[in-house]
Amino acid sequence: MTGWELIELMRLTLKEEMRNEIAKTVTSVIREEKVISENLPEFMTIKRLAEFLGYSTSSISHMYLNKEIPGSKKFKGKVLFDTEKILEWIGKESVNIPTKDEQLLLLENNFSKRKMKKAC
Repeated sequence: MTGWELIELMRLTLKEEMRNEIAKTVTSVIREEKVISENLPEFMTIKRLAEFLGYSTSSISHMYLNKEIPGSKKFKGKVLFDTEKILEWIGKESVNIPTKDEQLLLLENNFSKRKMKKAC
């Protein structure tokens, strides 16, 4: 392993640890303050959930389609997420929310698959 590979591995490890720490902190604050009933809606749309988590709507849609996000329901053609279940989900240490780099990779893979389908 080269020095640069080691540095990249350390960067990714620290990034993951930071994400886990943020999730723990958010969960403890939410539990202590009971914010859900005061400031958040009972259900969130894909757009609202993306804003809440700080990710793109396409990433949230992709995670929804892969059944990676709990508490989803369809209502009149819209996907809604149960806010309480989302808060429990982000409180777990091993939440699999893709990083910005992972989001780009997912988008590139989806784009490549579409190009291949059109070529066939």
